[in-house]
Amino acid sequence: MKNFFSFSVLSISIILSVSSVSADMAVFVNVNVIPMSTETVLFQQTVIVADGEITEIGHVDTISIPKNALIIDGTKRFLMPGLAEMHAHVTNTHPSEVDRLSLLVAAGLTPYEALRTGTVEVANFLGSNGGIIAEGKDADLVLLDSNPLDKIKNSNRVHGVMLRGKWLPSSELNIKLERDVIQDDK
Repeated sequence: MKNFFSFSVLSISIILSVSSVSADMAVFVNVNVIPMSTETVLFQQTVIVADGEITEIGHVDTISIPKNALIIDGTKRFLMPGLAEMHAHVTNTHPSEVDRLSLLVAAGLTPYEALRTGTVEVANFLGSNGGIIAEGKDADLVLLDSNPLDKIKNSNRVHGVMLRGKWLPSSELNIKLERDVIQDDK
């Protein structure tokens, strides 16, 4: 129980206290989008986010980039909805050391089905406006360095996250995580 509490507090503190890169508008340019509404990848897309919401999606050649927007280079990267960690006791190992998505795939789910358990299905259960990438949906997103539909472990190769429209590069997340883990061990 102590591990669960520590991990939950750690996760919440990372999300709330990391100094994010803030702009009125952010644009993912030349990114491969995994919308999670279907098992597909939309290659070379531009995704515009304003006020915490996805406002426009289209091929990189068809979307104009607004002035003064934060530009996030998505070249050779994959954008998908943010994953929700619905805590489950599967081992005596610390929750941060268990790759639950890999366990779901080992149990017979496809990578797409496993990813849906932490995106679409959680959003539906919670009644939120997220879970898929589409215009009008919440901008809670994960930018990955490799395609998780090819190999589920690629879901761990996080380049950065967008939470409520605020960009959090992995370098900032890692620094904060290391600080919190060291404090948790004291």
